[in-house]
Amino acid sequence: MNSPKKETKRNQKTLETKKVKDGEESFINVFSSFNNNISNICNKKGEVLGKQVSCGNIGFRGSKKSTAYAAQKAAQKIISNARELGVYNVSLKVRGIGPGWSVILREIISSNVFQINEIIYNDNHSFSNREGNRAPKKPRK
Repeated sequence: MNSPKKETKRNQKTLETKKVKDGEESFINVFSSFNNNISNICNKKGEVLGKQVSCGNIGFRGSKKSTAYAAQKAAQKIISNARELGVYNVSLKVRGIGPGWSVILREIISSNVFQINEIIYNDNHSFSNREGNRAPKKPRK
């Protein structure tokens, strides 16, 4: 007879929140697509601090995730997460072409919580074919 598995410390996962040292620079990454807005806080090494926040995590479903109101709520959530972590010295990294990135930036800047060093906007979104152009047909003989 098989006995049920016992819970061991190895099977249990704990999420440790990392505190940021005073004056240490952090990054707020914002990705905005036509379907969702995703943001997180990370340090200079790229390690994510705390939790990733998206409009789907907050409770918006379907086409409501890409609205400006959902982006505003996500920005408020990321601001509260940053306060808990002790993040005040920030650079913003923005990617994507969705409608929510400007709302998130406006909310973060107007909160007056952070000292913003720089805003990096990655405008690299090409919708071209990755394989190149189609090869011409070979002529018949």
